[in-house]
Amino acid sequence: SFPYYTKSMPTIPRKRREAFREPQDKRSRHDVEEFGRGKQGLIVCPEGNEVYYRKSWHHSFDGLKNFSEDKKIIFKLCPFHQMAKNGQYEGEIIIERVPEREKQDLIRLIKNRGEYRTKRDPMDRIIKIEERNDAIRVETSENQLAQEIAHGILDRFKKAKKKVLRAGKPSDVTSIIITFPVKKLTNAP
Repeated sequence: SFPYYTKSMPTIPRKRREAFREPQDKRSRHDVEEFGRGKQGLIVCPEGNEVYYRKSWHHSFDGLKNFSEDKKIIFKLCPFHQMAKNGQYEGEIIIERVPEREKQDLIRLIKNRGEYRTKRDPMDRIIKIEERNDAIRVETSENQLAQEIAHGILDRFKKAKKKVLRAGKPSDVTSIIITFPVKKLTNAP
């Protein structure tokens, strides 16, 4: 058997090895959280009924336990409404060459997937759905939601093709382009 490393084998000095390494993030894992560190008290979104309590967003006050009446309440937009207000999104689906007879079924499928995810997490939502001629464009607050919707579309419409585009590092935007095949015209006698 060949030894992978022996003392007689040359090694790269540590300083040269570290030059090729990716720079490590020196912040703690709590500082790297998506929405920042946990906030104290209650945050209520004035646009919707969302409530931030115990380091996560909830649909409303219903079902929240163990919070005292003397907690500080702050009214501030939740991340979803802040993104919608700023015209931002993390996931985008562009569906091209949608057959007219399938359009309403497709929109219903998209809305159902969005509602299902919103029931689980109030920050996972569809921001908007745009229809133009034979195309549909969907913006979502999370790129995982866009992936899930695209997966549902491809499960339902087997002949559609998918192409995923991811933005560079500072942005988390994922664009998914789904293309339906071109309908071939046949010459009838």
